[in-house]
Amino acid sequence: RFRDRQPPIAARSYRDGYNHGSSGFQPRSRSRSPAGNELVRRSPLANKGFHSSIAVALAQITYKMQQESLRLKIDVLGARHPDVITMMMQITSDWFHQGRYRETEPIAVQIVQFKRKILGASHPDTLKAMYDLARTVLECGRYRESEALAKQIVEDQIDVLGERDASTLRTQNVLGDSWRFLGLYEKAASI
Repeated sequence: RFRDRQPPIAARSYRDGYNHGSSGFQPRSRSRSPAGNELVRRSPLANKGFHSSIAVALAQITYKMQQESLRLKIDVLGARHPDVITMMMQITSDWFHQGRYRETEPIAVQIVQFKRKILGASHPDTLKAMYDLARTVLECGRYRESEALAKQIVEDQIDVLGERDASTLRTQNVLGDSWRFLGLYEKAASI
């Protein structure tokens, strides 16, 4: 396939929301299905030569096992236990990379709530969890909500981490993407 033969810059641009065609880079549709081609494309198994139907089946099985494992861990240890929160963070990362943004969001919200209660609102780990949530909301296509969340996070990160910290710059990228998808190109370019 053409997309598989693109240079790394074009591949990164595709992940970031652009298709490369004969007319240059074009914004792609933000709607994604958690099953099917998107899941196979993002699956590490597909990159190792597994047949696409096997990769999809294994990704579905893994998804269900992660759900059950999380439920059991919450039942045994309680929702606020550090091991449970760590597992939730690992699961949201896995699901995000599989394109399961809608399933990721409720868990990302819980992580932010737990980290705020346990560590405080201005702790770097809480800010990282908030960044993950803003990125997930952006991928769900809720650009205004992502913009508001990213603005808040950037302000907090500048106060806590500094203006040139890598985490602050990543969150500014989410803010710029929000503005870009909202059609606010001048604001996006100013970051």
